[in-house]
Amino acid sequence: MLDSTIVNVAVPDIRADLHTGSSTVELIMAGYQAAFAAVLLVGGRLGDVHGRRRLFLLGMAGFVLASVACGLAGTGSQLVAARFAQGAFSGLMFPQVLAILKVSTPPAQRPKVFGIYGATVGLSTVLGPVLGGVLIDPLDAGWRSVFWVNVPIGLAALAAGRVLLPNTPPQRGRPVDLFSAALLASALLAVLFPLTFGRENGWPISGFVVMAAALVLFGLFVRRQARLDSIARHQQAKPAPVAPLALFAAPGFAVGAAANVVFFAGIGPFFFIFLLTLQLGMGESALTAGLATVPFAALGAVSSKRSALFARRLGSRVLVLGCGLQVAGHLMLMATLQVADQPTPWALAPALAVAGFGMGLFVAPVTEIVLRHVPHELAGAASGLLATCQQVGGAVGLALLGTLYFHLLGARPGPAGFQHTLTDALWWEVAVFVLAAAMCLRLPSPRTAPVQPTTV
Repeated sequence: MLDSTIVNVAVPDIRADLHTGSSTVELIMAGYQAAFAAVLLVGGRLGDVHGRRRLFLLGMAGFVLASVACGLAGTGSQLVAARFAQGAFSGLMFPQVLAILKVSTPPAQRPKVFGIYGATVGLSTVLGPVLGGVLIDPLDAGWRSVFWVNVPIGLAALAAGRVLLPNTPPQRGRPVDLFSAALLASALLAVLFPLTFGRENGWPISGFVVMAAALVLFGLFVRRQARLDSIARHQQAKPAPVAPLALFAAPGFAVGAAANVVFFAGIGPFFFIFLLTLQLGMGESALTAGLATVPFAALGAVSSKRSALFARRLGSRVLVLGCGLQVAGHLMLMATLQVADQPTPWALAPALAVAGFGMGLFVAPVTEIVLRHVPHELAGAASGLLATCQQVGGAVGLALLGTLYFHLLGARPGPAGFQHTLTDALWWEVAVFVLAAAMCLRLPSPRTAPVQPTTV
């Protein structure tokens, strides 16, 4: 998760060094999340079938190699390809963590454990820009260092994983449906490429045709899941669906997954446009821009640590509170940008602190709340699907908001143009968090009894 945001502060240097346009930069960011999302879904099921520790170690090894490729990239296209590889291998290892936590933690301890997990994910996401800023500015290690730093961390994780992760027994009997993952990946790419490159090419008709094809591909994906779900009950030789329909029978899972798509369509894209504005528009260094996110991270850490207490008192409504604080924080940020002439990053700290507190109240408890009623034998598929929803939201949200941001910026030159563009783009943030809050209101009460394990 650190790697999904650490690159943000390196974007200006990447553009200058590799001579890339805004569309390529968007794809460097969104492509990682798209590949992550496509493999996440099948990655969870692969962990169920072949063993979760094995898949985690394989994914981590591939991620390290892909990071080396990113560090050696000589063109924008090479970097995009390496980022896709990074995302794909991340998708193999990430769902294994969620599944291991789900099946190895007693029910009474899950809120606390998932709170720690959520805090780790949230903090790694928002602290990425700080680490990137340190590498680029005071250490003067260049933009490639944000990829090289993954190598020692990844090697350490490989060593620790071999020793610490439990060797969960594989569930033999059914092949994994790789074709479904290919359908989902194709649908995502059919959305991302036209969105990211459409603006620079005058929005050709072919782009809209490709995006329409994405709907067809997604429809085929859903139809295949329904078909496999119906025949897999009687034919063990057939692939199991990567998104079993039994998951959507679990109370709150469908609306919870949708809420994750919407919420993460706001979180990731915000830091992309915020850090670009600070560096290119306000002239701040990479380190200063990264440090500007600290209030968000610090209050996110505080609320993540307290999220289990909030969840016990509010149940699933804690997610609504988290979304509401995101709305309040972004409205405060808009007001500051409108009132102050070129505000310092520290003037933006109160608004970011409020939004960060809301982030922790959502990210930390959401996994346990949404997976609470999922049968144990579907833990891998459920965790993969939930994490896929988060990455799909981030990728599509970045493509949409990035396109809007650069479109508005094109007609507003100078530092003031960056500030006004960020202010207008923040309405996207407000809208998505309001929608996410409305979805979370439909989640079941924690007093609803969990479903009993079913045979799949």
